[in-house]
Amino acid sequence: MLTLQPEGQREISLRLNTTDTPRSPFERAIWDRLREQSDNGGVVGAKAFKKLAQQWPGFEQALRAELNQRGWFDPQARSHRVPLYIWGTVALVAMGIAMIPAIVGQQPWGILPIALLGTVGLTLLILGSVYPATTAEGERVGASWRGYADGLKAAARDRAQALDLEQILTDAAAFGIASSLDRRIKEASAQGFAPAWFARQNATGNSSFAFYPYWIVFHSGSGSSSAGTSGGAASSGGAGAGGSF
Repeated sequence: MLTLQPEGQREISLRLNTTDTPRSPFERAIWDRLREQSDNGGVVGAKAFKKLAQQWPGFEQALRAELNQRGWFDPQARSHRVPLYIWGTVALVAMGIAMIPAIVGQQPWGILPIALLGTVGLTLLILGSVYPATTAEGERVGASWRGYADGLKAAARDRAQALDLEQILTDAAAFGIASSLDRRIKEASAQGFAPAWFARQNATGNSSFAFYPYWIVFHSGSGSSSAGTSGGAASSGGAGAGGSF
């Protein structure tokens, strides 16, 4: 769907492959914005690409709407958190008020209700902060992805574990763990590795570009990425594949 290509020595551009069709509303929202930023040749230049990261909040809203529609996110989660925050705050304020006569009057009996109000207030605030945004179905689906992410992290630490960078690279970026693969990517790039979505040639036809320097530019400039599908590896939590890096 997208091809990353060099633009100069330190910049990148994105080429839109119009033969592919975005599969989900979230992907279509990103695709439509990319088309708006592209030139007549379907290329999003380096300057336009840098601006996309600033527009991520709009993409995030589209993603959340899609997850709500799938039944994975609870649209009422916020309304469930608010009473916990309110009553937690009320309990802590009441604790502060109760401390005044206890301190001024030096009355030890006031310690018990103060401690009780403080405990209740903190408990309610903690419950509000950890109240899940996902539904039970969302938790079930997310468990396989968390297992996959844990598998990637473990495999990245094990230098003896062979990894298929072509398969896992975009997923690792989406999980925020691509930096743990930095050494592998650099070494693989030095050996000639480049994923299928990286064009070794730029617009002028020069083909002397290694993947790693432009991956660093892309990863640091994109801000956020959406994960690709992971097949059976997501279900098993494994990250090993047939690669040699």
